[in-house]
Amino acid sequence: SKELLSEALFRELARRIQLMRKELGLKKVDKIELFYNATGELAAIMKSKGKDLAREVNAVKVVDSIDGNEAKEFEIENEKINIAIKKV
Repeated sequence: SKELLSEALFRELARRIQLMRKELGLKKVDKIELFYNATGELAAIMKSKGKDLAREVNAVKVVDSIDGNEAKEFEIENEKINIAIKKV
């Protein structure tokens, strides 16, 4: 169903962001700013569940723009999303 797919995509986004945090050597308590650029279903999830995702990955803000930050591109379910994180 659409709800299950949406939840699966949300979980996968959270997992990828947590991996990025780990690669940067961030601790669980470290706060981040999350930047993204997405289309389609991934963009819809970021818009509708952005606050939930922020809580999940300890982000103080979620911005719909890469804004010059170095981003990683991920492909999830044939959709692309660019994600950048910055420690605050």
